[in-house]
Amino acid sequence: MPQWKQNIQRSLHLGRSKHETKYFQVASIDANDLPAVRTMVFRGFDDQHNIYAVTDIRSTKITEFKNRHEAQICWYFAKTREQYRISCKVEILTEGILYRSFWDCLSDTAKLSFDSPKPKSPIDSDGQIQTDSAISKISKNYALIQFRPNECDYLNLKCKPQHRELEVMNPDSFKWETHQVNA
Repeated sequence: MPQWKQNIQRSLHLGRSKHETKYFQVASIDANDLPAVRTMVFRGFDDQHNIYAVTDIRSTKITEFKNRHEAQICWYFAKTREQYRISCKVEILTEGILYRSFWDCLSDTAKLSFDSPKPKSPIDSDGQIQTDSAISKISKNYALIQFRPNECDYLNLKCKPQHRELEVMNPDSFKWETHQVNA
């Protein structure tokens, strides 16, 4: 297991009482070649060290991820004062066992949100968001996002002096290589 993943799992455990621990920022490039950053909810890892989040297939990030299959996650843990910047390849999953298993773990409220009006569309005149599908069926608007890390820039701000490591996936051996660098 790469060191960065062990560190994140430790940071998640230490910050488990803090709701914000499960949120990370994701940067992509929009259609105008400008950076686009949003906050996403961490949904889990798999055995290959991939990171997962869910989203509405109608959101603008889907187009950005389809146009450029790359993104960077920035995850900061306030309690441990650690930052992870993880460069990733991105895949959008819209079927399969993994896709279904993440759907099954969502709350009913989260499931219902996928059948609300399209993201950024106006709210109807009474301010209510209408939903009309059963939550037992997977919404056609639901997508699972798989982030496949290939580099992690880890910074521990609590240490004096600050500690920084770069971990890079060797494309030939598919093994993670760690390099100590200046903060």
